Amino acid sequence: MGQDNALDWSYQIASVPDRAEPDHGELDYAHVFQVLRELGYDKPLGAEYKPAGSVEAGFGVDDI
Repeated sequence: MGQDNALDWSYQIASVPDRAEPDHGELDYAHVFQVLRELGYDKPLGAEYKPAGSVEAGFGVDDI
């Protein structure tokens, strides 16, 4: 088997440590996204989190 390449992996994001919407917490996602761009990562990112409130509120929309 070949050498693993981290750019071939898929990534999911959530806030740390509560796994809610990734708009707060211990990680600086602006920095994480910048590093991924610099490394050439061009695949989708998943948001796998537990909504702190309603799903609609988590997406910042009034009606889904």
